[in-house]
Amino acid sequence: MNTLGERLYALRKGVKLSQEELITIFNKRFNTIINRTMISKWENNKEYPRSDFIKYLSEFFDVSMDYLTCRSPYKNVIEEVSCDSSLQTQLQELGLFPINETVRIPILGEIKAGYNACANNELLGYEYIEKNSILGKSNCFFLKIKGDSMYPMFLENDLVLIEPMSDVPTGSIAAVLVDNEESTLKRIIKSPDAIILQPLNTAYESRVFTGHELNTLKILGKAIQSIRKF
Repeated sequence: MNTLGERLYALRKGVKLSQEELITIFNKRFNTIINRTMISKWENNKEYPRSDFIKYLSEFFDVSMDYLTCRSPYKNVIEEVSCDSSLQTQLQELGLFPINETVRIPILGEIKAGYNACANNELLGYEYIEKNSILGKSNCFFLKIKGDSMYPMFLENDLVLIEPMSDVPTGSIAAVLVDNEESTLKRIIKSPDAIILQPLNTAYESRVFTGHELNTLKILGKAIQSIRKF
């Protein structure tokens, strides 16, 4: 792949997005107004993106601008180090190598640490974590926290790593979908005839689901770690 268009096309296909899906997510995330004609021209090397669009595309696909513009064969620094023995030697002399093997985890949307919030399922980007931190776990994803009902454990904009599962032990913190619309992160408390969604912030009340209401709950997965950026 020797052109920006070829690399852009491969990156889009790699995350399984149509041009229309990319446009919708991209415009919302970066407050831009790109359209299908622009994407098609970029991918077919008929037009070169503006510098700000190159920056946004690099951020969206989590690659360096040098990679996207074909000035480097490496998508990011981690890939470059893993392929460059001389660079490994330099880092080793500085005590910075070996680097723990990492994996790229998608950020699949926002989840409200509150109530009455619509689920937001869209690709927001990626985050790298150490591979050994999720050994034995598959299809994990991050959700971005909005709201403060899970304070002090989780703060606004924290990334919460979710291990997909349809049921969790009582006392677990889980991502839950209510009525296929409202997504929330809460501690799950179970009793023989009820499930309680319990916030950690005492300013918020718990919600109790009984009887037919239990059928409106769908557990998306268990929270297994979080990342906070300053």
